[in-house]
Amino acid sequence: MAKMSMGLFLGRSFAEAALIVRAQNDSYKRVSYKRKEFETPLWDQENTKAEAIISALVASLPGKAKRADVRVMVSLPDPLIRETILQFDSFPQNPREASDLVKWMTAAFDEV
Repeated sequence: MAKMSMGLFLGRSFAEAALIVRAQNDSYKRVSYKRKEFETPLWDQENTKAEAIISALVASLPGKAKRADVRVMVSLPDPLIRETILQFDSFPQNPREASDLVKWMTAAFDEV
């Protein structure tokens, strides 16, 4: 009996989804593949359509992809999940100033 998986790959400016079937002889076959582009990078605050694009992408796969027993594998771009420890001598109390300072420090940290 073939086993199905859905792969979801999120890139900087696009998302891809595929329905993959694994046969008894351990061979794989891509049954369906879809790709959608983002207007702005995935992690950009201006990107308000990413959730809708990803939902439409998954919905465009065949009905088999929506079964409860289909395993979903997700690949996320490195910049989407990042941990940085920043040390400050002092920190602004104003939320906007604090956000601007963290963005500036993070950008400076990325340049290193």
